[in-house]
Amino acid sequence: MEESFYYRELVDMAILAGQIMISAGAETHRVEDTISRILQTTGFSQADAFVLPTGITVTLSDEKKETLSVTRRIMPGSNNLSRIYLVNNVSRDFCSGKITLDDAKARLEKIKNEHIYGRFVKIIGVMLTMGMFSLLFGGSLLDAAVALVAGFAMALENYYLRKFIGMDFLCDALCAATITVVSLLFVYGAMKSGTELHLQYIIVGGIMPLVPGVAITNAVRDVLKGDFISACARMVEAFMIAAAVAVGVGAGIFFGRQVGFAPEAIGFITNITRSGFVGYAVGFLAAAGSIIGFSFILEVPKKFVFASAITAAFGWTAYLLGFYNGMGDVWASFLGAMLAELLSYIFARVLKAPETIFLICGIIPMVPGAGIYRAVYYLISGDPLAASALTSTLMIAGAIALGLITMYTVLDMLRKGIMKARKK
Repeated sequence: MEESFYYRELVDMAILAGQIMISAGAETHRVEDTISRILQTTGFSQADAFVLPTGITVTLSDEKKETLSVTRRIMPGSNNLSRIYLVNNVSRDFCSGKITLDDAKARLEKIKNEHIYGRFVKIIGVMLTMGMFSLLFGGSLLDAAVALVAGFAMALENYYLRKFIGMDFLCDALCAATITVVSLLFVYGAMKSGTELHLQYIIVGGIMPLVPGVAITNAVRDVLKGDFISACARMVEAFMIAAAVAVGVGAGIFFGRQVGFAPEAIGFITNITRSGFVGYAVGFLAAAGSIIGFSFILEVPKKFVFASAITAAFGWTAYLLGFYNGMGDVWASFLGAMLAELLSYIFARVLKAPETIFLICGIIPMVPGAGIYRAVYYLISGDPLAASALTSTLMIAGAIALGLITMYTVLDMLRKGIMKARKK
């Protein structure tokens, strides 16, 4: 193969790997690292990759060779953590010389459309996630059961109508409205029969599959790595998704009031109501169950689902222990994030998988997606609580970032210390 042609094919392959990863929900620094490792096999003195959530620029330059630069637009995609894992394996095999360039391209083309869970399994995942989050936030088993039913209605709409609707903002708003209307109908029926249901736990738990947990998590990770442009873009994405969800819930409540089955006053929880041994046990199991459901939605490889659920469960338990021992939700989030980072670091190395898979799942219960939603909802409805809700959400996000970087720094120092000791 002619040398210049080979380099162009290699750049195309590296960009394809980056496109798949960024569209699947990978952090910017991980995509840049993967592309750079592939490009470094060329031997060029300069091999650079500049990645944004909407585009990739790759440059190969050397005094003795022709400079090659390519820029490619990235179209939005759905979160798919299995693709990140599979692309990581292709990159590792190619860089170690186990596969050829043609083999790598063939594998990437297959991964581009890879789905490890069918639509039915994902619908089950949405239902399980909504039910478990309602339980996790303090709802009863009956609240969780209603959330399961609302989840079924929302999942059908999400997976069968989204491609026809086209606009994600509108689809998210419709899904949130569906959850709200179904929840209101059940609560109205329960009131007539004398059964107690808690609307706030059903709705807030129900919207968790819609809130931008992955976008917020990646924004935090991008900040830690110094990718501030990407972090800002992801935070804008998170805010827009939260706005769509808030608009949808507001529309559902408005419809319910016009028809006559929605109460005049609807509160939204600001604190978790799980304390004591039984509360911690329920929180642990609910966090694990919610992430098992999320694993189906995010397409976590089957062999990593248990580890992801355990990471979330222990992280959430650490949060509850901190919160109910006087730390407050900010420092409790810091504590939970530290433990989630530690477990993600360990699982990534033991199971030889990207840390992203475990960390995204591990901190989703703590990520203030519901907090952003509440802030936007209060802002839209003109509630004076909007400012305090937004401030609290930003502080929690900052605490999570601080917890991640603190534990990562400690672990990195230990790793370097062990490596120095081995060399001696």
